[in-house]
Amino acid sequence: MQTEPWQVPVTRGAIRLRNGRLIGARTEHSRGTARVLVSESRDNGRTWSTHGTLTEATVPDLGDGGFLDSKRHGLLYVCRKNRAPSSFAIDVHQSRDGGKTWTPHSNVTGHTFEKPEGPSRGLWAPHLFETPKGRLFCIYDDENEAFVKGYPGHQWLMGRFWDPKQKTWGEPVVICRAEDRVLSRDGMGTIAAVGKRLVCAVESVAAEPPHPGVIRYVTSDDDGNTWSPRKLLYQAPEKPHMALSPRSEERSVG
Repeated sequence: MQTEPWQVPVTRGAIRLRNGRLIGARTEHSRGTARVLVSESRDNGRTWSTHGTLTEATVPDLGDGGFLDSKRHGLLYVCRKNRAPSSFAIDVHQSRDGGKTWTPHSNVTGHTFEKPEGPSRGLWAPHLFETPKGRLFCIYDDENEAFVKGYPGHQWLMGRFWDPKQKTWGEPVVICRAEDRVLSRDGMGTIAAVGKRLVCAVESVAAEPPHPGVIRYVTSDDDGNTWSPRKLLYQAPEKPHMALSPRSEERSVG
C-alpha cells in the first residue's frame, strides 16, 4: 500500500530492526477497547503494512510506548496501561517472529487506588534500553513514588532492571529528580551510551515560577545503578517559551 506522509500508520516509536525493516505502532479506540496496532515498512518508510494487534485492553489510555530490538533480549515493546485516576501500569510485550505476533512479557510496575484523592499519581512515558553490560533497563515517569515519599504533585524519572533468572523487574532506581523541595516534573527520558557512560536527557521544569519546560541531563558511570545530579542541557532563550520532550526512538541493538 502506497502511503502519503500524513497517512503513515505509525504515531510514534518507530525503529529500524536489526534486519533493516522499520516497525512502528499506533493506538486506536473502538467500542470501549484500546488497541495498539503494529505496522511494518520494508522500503525505508515509503509503504507500510499493518500486521495486526500488539495488545488491547478496556482502558482509555494504552500505548505511549516504544520498541527495543536486541540480540540478547529479543524484540520488545513497552507501553503504559492506565485508567486514570484509579489504576496505572507499565507493561512489556515480546515478539518471536519479527513483530507479526506478540505475547505478554512482564509487568514493570503498577498500582491501583480504590478512592483516588489529591494530585495525579500516574505512570507515564516508558522507555527500554540495553546497557553496555547487556542488562535490560526500563525507565518511566513516576508521580506515585514522589507522592509516597512526601512530594505530592512532583514527578520523578525512575528505572528498573530486568532479572532474567527471577523473570521479574528489580527495585526502582531514581534516575532524575530535583533536590530538596524544588518542584520536580522530570520525565520523558531517553538514554544513550557514550562509551561505557550512560547519558539520559529528560524533560524538566525550571525551578522558578511559572516553571517553564527545560531540558536537563544526568549521567551514570556504573551501568545505570547510580546517577549524577541534574545539569541543564537547554532552555528557551525567551520567556514564556518552553523546551519539551527530548525523546529518541532508535533502539536496535546487535
